[in-house]
Amino acid sequence: MTKGGSLYYSYGPWLLKFAVSVSWRVLNYFVEELDLSHYPIILREKANNALSHWRDFLLEKTPHPSVFEQHMLPFDQVESFNYPGMPTNINRYILRTVDIDAVHSGDKSAFVYSKMGRIVLIGFIEMPNPRQWKGTKLHVKKGVLGSKYYTLPAGFGDYFINKAKRLAKLEKSMSAKQQRKIEESYSKDLDRAARSETIKAMDQDVKLFEDWWDVVEK
Repeated sequence: MTKGGSLYYSYGPWLLKFAVSVSWRVLNYFVEELDLSHYPIILREKANNALSHWRDFLLEKTPHPSVFEQHMLPFDQVESFNYPGMPTNINRYILRTVDIDAVHSGDKSAFVYSKMGRIVLIGFIEMPNPRQWKGTKLHVKKGVLGSKYYTLPAGFGDYFINKAKRLAKLEKSMSAKQQRKIEESYSKDLDRAARSETIKAMDQDVKLFEDWWDVVEK
């Protein structure tokens, strides 16, 4: 359960252009740097098709992204949960982390994942059942971002949680020298650090799991 009610934002043509430009850059990075070696050949071809179509859309050579849709999901901090194995850094991941990925499931589906703070952007490469995504699709001319309820495909929640878990493992593997640098950075301006969104997200994680353990112990 997230904090407070849902917020709604009206948008115009600029938002889809922005989303496509982000997905294009992320996918192009994976193609150039990794050659999408973890993708099956058929999905590599689909990825090239997505890049081409997104480029044409940005250059106004085509009126819409076609099947290579853009879906945006805004997040707020988590105040309660019933998901088993919820990582203890979930609010820090949701509120503060920037992350990218090129995801696939077998040779049937694939998408580009771009996380920008509280916003997650999904760029479809191959999605056999796009109607499983409800309340998230960005439209060409205008629309409203935000909904009380979103419908996402089975498995996406697990994927998202695993991203947070992976971040937690990376943080634990930091060297003592890296940890000291972070501590020194915060100690230079304690007042500013106390007001930072990172500290607020950390405080919410502490509160979230204090409440959880109180329930478990009872």
